[in-house]
Amino acid sequence: MAGAEGRGGRGDGRGGPPGGRVKRPPNYEIQDSIRRATVAEVLRSVAGREHEPAGRVFKNVKLLRDLPVNEFLKTMDETYGRSLAYTC
Repeated sequence: MAGAEGRGGRGDGRGGPPGGRVKRPPNYEIQDSIRRATVAEVLRSVAGREHEPAGRVFKNVKLLRDLPVNEFLKTMDETYGRSLAYTC
């Protein structure tokens, strides 16, 4: 008799996610506030260099490296962070 392991179940015959945890949808308000705080912290850490190209201020910037730091961070937060539902 085949077990539930091969079907992505709990392994106890009851189905559902392993460990009984149910994945909840992200809380966008909390994610937005975390991202805003992170952007503010990064801006404080590069104070005085906000208008320099992001590629000169940050390591490993491959795209948008010619954008000023303040625009780069805004783009990363509002465009990429929100659309991907990340708090990075």
